[in-house]
Amino acid sequence: MASFNTDIYAAQAGSAGASPSATFPLARDAGGKLRYLIVPYTVDGAEATGDTINLGKLKVGAKVIPSLCRVKSEAGLDANDVNIGTAANANSFADALDTTNAALDQPFVGGDNQYAPAVITKGDEDVIATLVAVTTSTAGQLALFLIAYVDE
Repeated sequence: MASFNTDIYAAQAGSAGASPSATFPLARDAGGKLRYLIVPYTVDGAEATGDTINLGKLKVGAKVIPSLCRVKSEAGLDANDVNIGTAANANSFADALDTTNAALDQPFVGGDNQYAPAVITKGDEDVIATLVAVTTSTAGQLALFLIAYVDE
């Protein structure tokens, strides 16, 4: 039988705990530094198409991992198209999320950086949700955004 190596596996020469590879500096220890920006948002009821929700700030150098991010909702944020990212790239982490379902629990999908970490740069630390197409919004309902990132 054949054995196949990923680029990261090949870059991890030596034993665990050795110096990180120059090619993949987080290959060894990214899991130990994983953090979540946990953002509860109580729906105002006045949200409309084109509005933005400022979710939070991340420090420069943080690497958002969109494939580990989620949104949970009590269906108060009834939008069939929500983008999540930063001011420089509004759909960096998620593109066209559908938050219309009751008891929603959905991973981020479709963002420009859905397969690779997105690095937060100076002047672009704000994480935002852009409401591209809102049907209705119900005041008082909770939406919870979980933004996974690696913080060196």
